[in-house]
Amino acid sequence: MKKRIIIAVLCFAVATAMCGCGLREDESQSGGNAAVQSSDYIGMDKAEEIVLEHSGYTADDVRFTKEKLDTDDGKAEYDIEFFADGADYEYEIDAVTGDILKAEREGKVIDENQSTDKTDPDGYIGTEKAKEIALEHSGYTADDVRFTKEKLDTDDGKAEYDIEFFADGVDYEYEIDAVTGDILKAEREGNNTNQNVSGDNSSQTSYIGADRAKEIALSDAGLNASDVRFTKEELDADDIRPDYDIEFIADGIEYEYEIDAVTGEILSSEKDR
Repeated sequence: MKKRIIIAVLCFAVATAMCGCGLREDESQSGGNAAVQSSDYIGMDKAEEIVLEHSGYTADDVRFTKEKLDTDDGKAEYDIEFFADGADYEYEIDAVTGDILKAEREGKVIDENQSTDKTDPDGYIGTEKAKEIALEHSGYTADDVRFTKEKLDTDDGKAEYDIEFFADGVDYEYEIDAVTGDILKAEREGNNTNQNVSGDNSSQTSYIGADRAKEIALSDAGLNASDVRFTKEELDADDIRPDYDIEFIADGIEYEYEIDAVTGEILSSEKDR
């Protein structure tokens, strides 16, 4: 009889200890604050609703990349990160009150008293508009292509959209100015697709096109198109003076030209035997 009593007491003690462990785990989740239990938390779904409402997006517009309950200085918070419209968003939400502790877009603080405008954040044209510009220039519609890259990036401190897509067995690459919508670069499998690209939407300055640049280079070299193999045809529109980089090989000799994209003037030429 005594053995049964001892066993019962031991079982009760073990069960109590296990329950105690469970309580301590909950406390650790709440930053060790016994006054705040996990049952007081707003929950991950509510935290998502808060960040979406603040950013101006819906759940269908974004791709969540991080959703985690964490603690900072003993304070429980939800870390929410998502990707939308070519930009990365990071939020920290108070796990109890739902207050926004941090809101950043591409590393820049979002005004906590003002929601972002997804159609034109920070004065940018937006990924969708950049895609429209690239499609219009290429002569395709959205149904004709498969987009492989849509990213907001910076080059020499200048914001631009990198748009890449696949159509009719060909890869297209575009760089679109994030503010003005100007086409900074347009390539088709390494071959320039610009025939009449505006470097300034207001002035509508026309580029001569890659084909004309090739003709100028060939004429200067005293060669015909049938005599050479082109290895590079690229518009460099990032410089103050846009130019076409034209390279080709003929009779074992490599030719390199830089042609002014507007005037057609030969800026440089090299011949390497």
